[in-house]
Amino acid sequence: MNKIIKKIINSLISTIFIILKNKHKRTKVLSFFSRLTFDRNNLIEFDSSNNLYWLKTGKQYLYAVEIPQFNFSKEKLFQSIESIYCKKYIPKSADVVVDIGAGIGTELVYFTEKVGINGKVYSVEASKSSFIKTQLLCLKNEFINTINFNLAICDFNGEIWIEETLDFEKNRINNEKQGNSVDAITFDEFVDVNKIEKIDFLKINIEGGELEMFQSMTKSLNITENIAVSCHDFLFQDSRRIKQTIVSILELNGFQIFYNSTGNIVTDSWIYAQKK
Repeated sequence: MNKIIKKIINSLISTIFIILKNKHKRTKVLSFFSRLTFDRNNLIEFDSSNNLYWLKTGKQYLYAVEIPQFNFSKEKLFQSIESIYCKKYIPKSADVVVDIGAGIGTELVYFTEKVGINGKVYSVEASKSSFIKTQLLCLKNEFINTINFNLAICDFNGEIWIEETLDFEKNRINNEKQGNSVDAITFDEFVDVNKIEKIDFLKINIEGGELEMFQSMTKSLNITENIAVSCHDFLFQDSRRIKQTIVSILELNGFQIFYNSTGNIVTDSWIYAQKK
């Protein structure tokens, strides 16, 4: 969208929001502008029971947000997923996908459509508030091939704490009893408990906890074919070398590694691994 037009629309929406206090009426206005400027199938729905705004394409729910927005579309969402998470491997029918650090479930619609009714999606999120949004998304869409877990994947079985913020992408896990407690489990244990026999695609985005997860994956790497993982070295001042260590682990287990080279520190934190 032209930047000038976008600026005008944002200004107009801000003015309308000052005038309109009713949240249901606000969503009608946002839906109109979203259909006009992004996708004619776009719809925004206010969920008064949960105080959330649902971004939709037709009757399908994409994901829920706490602050309404209009600049979205299903096509834009899917393109973003394939340019980052699924850059080297796109899940296909009957695949098993495991999403560690699923957030509010922004990739769930994509994954469930790709694997189909004969596939399975395991969605894992440590944040309780984000997990609730994911659960609601599955209920709204009546997904039958997805199982959601409110767990932290790390290098031990027990309990851990998560500090939640208004921005779910900045939630942090710690072992200092700060924030809300959540059950912790190793990935090998998670695979055993859920009797997972193969993993066609494993996506990992857990804000700095990925190294501990990989160091405890002694069995599960054997049944995993494709991996996309964000290595959050950029979050820390020390030289823990998360990416370098994970690459070494993957190469020792027979994976070929691929990198991004865009100059963007977050995008380039992602590495992709495929079983040779």
